[in-house]
Amino acid sequence: MKNESDVFLGQTKINVHAKKVPVLMYHEIGDPQTGAVSKEDFQQQMEYLKDNGFTMLTFDQLASYENYEKPIIVTFDDGYSNNIQAYQVLKELQTSSFHPRATIFMIGAYIDNPHPNYLSVSQIKSMSDSGIISFQNHTYTHIDLRRTNFDENAEYIVSAQKINSITNKPVNVMAFPVGGYNSKVISIIKNSGYIYAVTTDDGKYVNTDDSDENYQIKRIGIYGKLSISEFAKKIE
Repeated sequence: MKNESDVFLGQTKINVHAKKVPVLMYHEIGDPQTGAVSKEDFQQQMEYLKDNGFTMLTFDQLASYENYEKPIIVTFDDGYSNNIQAYQVLKELQTSSFHPRATIFMIGAYIDNPHPNYLSVSQIKSMSDSGIISFQNHTYTHIDLRRTNFDENAEYIVSAQKINSITNKPVNVMAFPVGGYNSKVISIIKNSGYIYAVTTDDGKYVNTDDSDENYQIKRIGIYGKLSISEFAKKIE
């Protein structure tokens, strides 16, 4: 007999009382007119999380997210060098009772070929060693994984190995470049040892009985200038 708190959508069962986890998607810290979020606005947003009882998680805590009060995940795509400003904000907000965390999805090619617009190896190591930032994979060349003419080993495996060689921590989460994925991509991701993958689809994460759900995690894009009330509305 079906539990009254369960809703069936197609073949997927969703508990309507289950917590939903907002997974925020940032890219750059900088000029809001370019779509980036200013350091001041990012700080205000993170202070809002702190003041309103949110628990900032990394993906290694997601499996047990229902054990946390108001869980939320903050992510950055691409690994821009200005992300270090976000790290500085989080570091300054850390207290004995508030432990800010964020995940940066790094493009592997910029580890092999350093570029001033992207985080350096020393910055990645320092931020990772702090325990505040988790580094995960955004492929090697930022290629749309739905394409067929590319080196799968480089994009899925080599890039992750390069990040791991710096952080000495598991790299088992993928952010799909340009949000591109399909059933074949999900199958390869699973077989490559990843436990989660995030998309650019809008929405919140909720645990279901769908085995593919962890490989198509929705996120909430945070871009440009937002009032704190607009930010709050997005995540509540």
